[in-house]
Amino acid sequence: WAQSGQGAFLGDTKIKVVDEQELDHLFCGTIFNASRKSGKNFFGIYERIDEHGIWRINPGPAVQLMGYTAAARFDALIINGLSPWDLAAGGLILQEAGAKVTDWQGQAWHWAADPQDMIAANPELHGKIMREIIGV
Repeated sequence: WAQSGQGAFLGDTKIKVVDEQELDHLFCGTIFNASRKSGKNFFGIYERIDEHGIWRINPGPAVQLMGYTAAARFDALIINGLSPWDLAAGGLILQEAGAKVTDWQGQAWHWAADPQDMIAANPELHGKIMREIIGV
């Protein structure tokens, strides 16, 4: 759970995203919804992810991936083409856990955007993902 300006918590324990700064061999939660228009070349993104040896994991619902990233179980999160209700609560949790959360253009993430595209990681890692994986 999270409260704006108060941090993110797992039960009573405060959580934060990982401090990992290297792009190679990350453990990254991913959801790519090709049925929603994004303007991105998914094959190119997959190739760049694979070039860096990044483990792509999608164990279930988006909010689960977001919680795992906020609690440092995943290093980063890359999501495309979901609906606002899929990400609204998880976005706040990520931000309160110290993640930089943006859309795929690097603009501040907003819970009401539709479709929802999201990149979330610690600020240093986020910049590397944007440059080297997404290509912004």
